[in-house]
Amino acid sequence: MLLVSLNTNSNRFSEPFFVSKYILIFLIKPSNMDTKVKRSTMTEFWKEHSHQATVEEMMLDSHAQELTQQELPEILSLLPSLSGQRVLELGAGIGRYTSHLLTQASHVTAVDFMESFVEKNRQDNSHHGNASFLHADVTKLDFPKNRSAV
Repeated sequence: MLLVSLNTNSNRFSEPFFVSKYILIFLIKPSNMDTKVKRSTMTEFWKEHSHQATVEEMMLDSHAQELTQQELPEILSLLPSLSGQRVLELGAGIGRYTSHLLTQASHVTAVDFMESFVEKNRQDNSHHGNASFLHADVTKLDFPKNRSAV
């Protein structure tokens, strides 16, 4: 997961900070020649592993619930203060972190490219009232430069 906080004084994004080793997939930019093939393969893989929209399915681990309980406090402790911040959560999945971010930030935009994951996140977290859920490919997001909120 990658989080980006919007600096409310300048309407610019702060430096992104990484809170999970799983973000490494977004750091590797494939060559232009096979970008579409790799992205298509990745999309097909996740389509096959997103029917139930559970933490076990999303993490491809039958012990994912226990792992989440162990790692969540540690990962959240690494975050800077989100009080009053607008947060862009890329690769939000089913919302393993979204609910916790929503209790701290003024607004969270949770983005994932699997529609079933976005819908599960929306179902579980829209009651907070300070969230937006976006079904999109994070590698193709295009935010206007003059946008003052995420």
